[in-house]
Formats: sequence, C-alpha cells, structure tokens
Amino acid sequence: MFKGDDEVNNPNVSVIICTYHSANEKLKRTINSVSCQHGVKYEVIITDDGSEDFDLPSVENLLNRIERHIIIHNEKNVGTVNNLYTALRKCNGEYVFCLSPGDIMYSDDTLYRLYQEVVNAEETILFGNAVWYWIKKKEIQIIPVDEPRMPKLYNQKCKSYLIPLLSYYYMNRPVGVTYLRKREVFIKYMEMIREEIKFVEDSTTTLLYLLDGGRMKYLDIPVVWYEYGAGISTSKNEKWTKILKQDFEKLEEMLKQRYSNTDFVKCVYGEENQSMSDSVRYSMMKLLLTILKKIGKLTNRIGKKVDVANLKKQLEENI
Repeated sequence: MFKGDDEVNNPNVSVIICTYHSANEKLKRTINSVSCQHGVKYEVIITDDGSEDFDLPSVENLLNRIERHIIIHNEKNVGTVNNLYTALRKCNGEYVFCLSPGDIMYSDDTLYRLYQEVVNAEETILFGNAVWYWIKKKEIQIIPVDEPRMPKLYNQKCKSYLIPLLSYYYMNRPVGVTYLRKREVFIKYMEMIREEIKFVEDSTTTLLYLLDGGRMKYLDIPVVWYEYGAGISTSKNEKWTKILKQDFEKLEEMLKQRYSNTDFVKCVYGEENQSMSDSVRYSMMKLLLTILKKIGKLTNRIGKKVDVANLKKQLEENI
C-alpha cells in the first residue's frame, strides 16, 4: 500500500521500520518521531515479519500524518534479513535509514543533518551516535554505552583498508540504527547474505562492504534514542544468543570461501583458514587498539551531553 505516489519527486530518504509482534505504543513513538522530521523528503516503510496479530488498520492509523508510506505484511516469518530486503526492494529513497519500534529520532532535524552530510561525502555509509535508554519502573534511565569506542577512526585517511576493517571486526562497531546508507549499496550486500544469514543484517553487510574497500563516515551528533533490550541483539535471551551465533558462524564460512586470498582473512584466520582461539583473538584485539590509539585521540563519550528532557517529552506525548 502506498500513499502519495510521485515518480518524479522521489524521496531523499526511506525510513524502514521492521516489526514482529511489536507493541503498538512503541511503534507509535517511533513513527511520531519520524513524522516530525523536516528539511528532507522522506517516506516510511513498515515491514512486518509475519506477525499473526498484525493489525493493519491500526498501523494505517499511526501513519496518517505521513503522506508517503508503504505497509508490507509478510504472510509468514522470513527472518530479519529477508524482511528488511523486501522493504529495500520496494522503497524509493536514494538513502535508507532503519529503525525498530521503541527507537526514537533524537531531534526533528536528524534526517536533514544526516542527509546534508552524506550527499557531499565520498562514503556511502554515514553513521552518528546512539543514546541508549531503557524504561525501568516507569523511570527513564540512560545507559552509559559508547559504541563504537573510537568512532573518529572511520574519518581517518588510513593508507590500508585493513585498519578500519580490523577495527570493525574486533568490536569497534557503530550501532546499525544510526546508519544512513545508499540504498543500492545496501541491496548489493543484502543479496550476498540473504540465502545464508537470517537475522544479523548490520554487522554482516557492513563487514563485507569494508572488505571490498568501502568507507564509512562518522558524524558526531546524537541520531537516535536507542531502546536497550528491545531488539534481538540486546535482549540477552539465551535462545537468540545461540541463533545469532549461528549467523556469525555462517558469515565466517562465507569469508573463508569468498575472501580467502585477502590479507584480512589471512590475518584473522591464518593461511590455512583456521579459526583463532579466544585468547589469541583477544591478544590481537589489544594490539590493534594500541595501534589505533596512536593514530590520534579517537575516543568519544556519547552520553555526556544529551537532552533527556527531549526523550521524556516524546515518551509522554506518545503514551
């Protein structure tokens, strides 16, 4: 379903919100924070992964303030990767920004600021800061998480692609919910993983993009209020931990098969593509971080200056 069709005047950004048995009040918060964006043309795509209780009229009502929107409801559960891929094939924006129910745009000019930065950049992925929060006993708590630890590394003109790539691999990873990505590039890498990997879309596609020599750019602004514990990656559920581990194991096999001759695979897995022990992996990570810190003062403290009143206001308005 699409409202506001205009082939000549396509949106700059497609905001994709993936749902699966999502609470209506969380989806409402996310949609309303997007509807306040100004200065950039955007559309919203709701793509549901086969929820038996998906309430189409309710979702349409939540989107009534947004002129351009698409609603997708998969008849069966296809997994995060293919749910998102379906939306990518149907959206119209040059760039893509992905959210989950409960995530809230930090301010009403966030999309504008991201878009203005990325259109003038050589990189096809731009990312900013996520401010992690959760609601415990009806109180908003800001979680002091700085991820990645050294975001400014990605803006350095490193001679070797291995520096940002190894940095990313050894957990200096931006939060995927802060990405603004070129849609065509995102589709390319989603098509590389969608037959093998079911749930981990951000880490896998980004790693492959960096392996091919792609670059990311960091914009030092808060982009989104990121609800901790609501998604698969932060839920700490034992079942999901095992499922995600399986996806990462499939990624490792993919790397060994498709990129066996690269310096990265030889560095991480050795000449014979044997996985490292955890102790060796940890030692390499410490060595890499020591090297990276010598490049410059690249650390960042995301949670120092955030407007918590802004979040409280949005939550109060959308409950």
